[in-house]
Amino acid sequence: MAAQATESTKAVVTEVEPEPSSSELETDSNSEALQRTSEVYHTDNLPERFDCPHWFQGYGAQKQQNPVFKTSSSSYGSIPPSVHEMPIMYKGKNRSFTEHLGKCGMYRNNSLNTGMDKDKRM
Repeated sequence: MAAQATESTKAVVTEVEPEPSSSELETDSNSEALQRTSEVYHTDNLPERFDCPHWFQGYGAQKQQNPVFKTSSSSYGSIPPSVHEMPIMYKGKNRSFTEHLGKCGMYRNNSLNTGMDKDKRM
């Protein structure tokens, strides 16, 4: 009977995971920031600048912005891109037209201008 009484009076204790420390949070955010797009998504012909979003610099204000003049677009633009916002495919142009113009030169119009010039003062 004593065994039954102690079992019924025992409190149910659930294990709670400890909250991560600030150093663990920094490590998680750094590992996410240094993550490559090709590690998360299957990429096709992706240049290095899109595969490494942590290369993009200049996000966030360098100095504290006046809250009166802060807009929603400036708050949105202050967030650096993550691998989820980067493109997974790159279809760049081949520059054949520009290379041809560089070799041959631009078209030159050698026709005779027979039209009357308009007087700008009238």
